[in-house]
Amino acid sequence: MADVTRFPRYHQAENVVTNHVMVMLRMLYNASPKLLEGLLQALCADEVTVGPRFSQQVAGAHSVPDGLILQEPLAVFVETKLGSAADPGQLRRHCRTIVDRLPGRKGTYLVSLTAGQRGSIPDEVMEMAREHGIKVVPASFGDLVEQVGQLPVTDLALREVVQEFTDFVFSQGLVPREDQFLVAMLTGTSWRDNLAHGVYYEPVDRNPKWQRAAFLGLYHDRQVSHVGRIVAAVAAVQDAAGEMTFDDPETGSLDDARRQAIRDVVAAAQAYYPGLEASRHRYYVVDAFTPTDFRKRTGGGMMGHRYFDIENLSGARLPNRAPGTLAAQALDGRLFD
Repeated sequence: MADVTRFPRYHQAENVVTNHVMVMLRMLYNASPKLLEGLLQALCADEVTVGPRFSQQVAGAHSVPDGLILQEPLAVFVETKLGSAADPGQLRRHCRTIVDRLPGRKGTYLVSLTAGQRGSIPDEVMEMAREHGIKVVPASFGDLVEQVGQLPVTDLALREVVQEFTDFVFSQGLVPREDQFLVAMLTGTSWRDNLAHGVYYEPVDRNPKWQRAAFLGLYHDRQVSHVGRIVAAVAAVQDAAGEMTFDDPETGSLDDARRQAIRDVVAAAQAYYPGLEASRHRYYVVDAFTPTDFRKRTGGGMMGHRYFDIENLSGARLPNRAPGTLAAQALDGRLFD
């Protein structure tokens, strides 16, 4: 067993990536077990418990102790693949290894981490795992960096590490090609103004959506109603003199027209979001919002932003640097769950 280190001696790319993933998880735990717990709960879609729980007056079969400190058993095994598919044979062998190492253990997870989109686990592997109380969790590197980016990290140094980890994952090509992806963003009161000015905004501490998607869609009334290609993403805030100040663009470029579009959407938001300009937000400017009808088939609203693979949905690959109009056409009339 090799220790996780910030300075790995590995030469094989897969081992280096695995080490960096484990370092990130360890740093989250060291900062707060709750951060690691939140990440594992999001990835595993389960009530994963990390660390002890403190209770009082817990009734038992024969008495009611005044206090209880309980730590549930937890074991998380991670298998990484730099390709888009897991190795079923290897996962079966991992299950046997887990049973040999931790016989009868509850709270055991095997996370199958792959590049590209989240893959599926063959039924025979899932059945074998269930027989031994192991939960196999398929996850993509995109899922991982997305969930890490959503954690309430307040420590500035750790936030920098999270961003560096995200940059590393993207630099290794482990997240799908963004030129074929749409991020659908929830809109409510701001929908008309987002549409009118071609700008969407979010707090700057949220993970940058342009890193995973070239196109942005406005989700409204159970459908993605309009799509545009992201041509600029920039953080901005109002200065002491009352003027909007812009950072260097994170992606794309700014000109006077795009800066004015941001000012205009901020001015329009004063009717329902007073003070928007006083806190730093990230503004996404699109080439234009083109109407489409990409509708949610199942009941209920979309719970948060979502990424969609346009190529897989439409069956045709968008050309390089395709405008938003082509993405809107490719999604028009299609459904999602």
